[in-house]
Amino acid sequence: WSLYIKPEYLNVLSPNILNSFNNTVLSYEACDDEINNKMLSKLGFRKVRPSILMNMHLRYYNKLLYIDEIILSLKNNNKLLETLNSLYNYNFTELNISIDKFIINKEEDLRCKLQNSIFSSSTRVPLEIGDIKNDIEQDYYIEDLALFIRLNDIAIGYGQIIYNRNMYTVVNFGLIEEFRAFGLGKVLLNSLIQKLKNKGVDELFIRVEDDNYNAFKLYNWIGFTPKSIINRWER
Repeated sequence: WSLYIKPEYLNVLSPNILNSFNNTVLSYEACDDEINNKMLSKLGFRKVRPSILMNMHLRYYNKLLYIDEIILSLKNNNKLLETLNSLYNYNFTELNISIDKFIINKEEDLRCKLQNSIFSSSTRVPLEIGDIKNDIEQDYYIEDLALFIRLNDIAIGYGQIIYNRNMYTVVNFGLIEEFRAFGLGKVLLNSLIQKLKNKGVDELFIRVEDDNYNAFKLYNWIGFTPKSIINRWER
């Protein structure tokens, strides 16, 4: 969680210092700078995945008119309607888009399954309901800033804002693959931004992996700009 070394002592570091942890995997995240990189390399860590930390000042947020236009166009989008009907074997004739707060002690299983579907990969360990409950119990969790986006009451996306290390940050944000590229991500992200802005908060952060071009394009469109590079290290 924390790792601080005075620069004048960097040369005395070696991988042997952490030998007592050799039976497990240590991971650490730090800004991309010379001191952090040297410190972690000398302790035996290996850089595995960089990400971009982005931020925006909510007082300059000005996408509401665009979002209204997107929602109007989505309600008449036949391809989106066909995708919904095909994927869930329904016969809807019209679309209704809604943003709803995640309900504690009721929708943990739904959120667990949805996040596993959104973030499914061969290198990701699937979430369990206990992981969702653990997230809710953390000090960083903000109950009214955990949101589903639904099409005709079917949850197809999720996102939340947490307060951690003195930063409000969007996390666990995503849509089921079949519903990406329609503009639904913009709608969900706008709702999170508006709810946080209404609390009087000015600055919001989000992180994106450096090779996730589509996500970076979305965040940049909504108003986020790159602030720094965060490296993930493992030992």
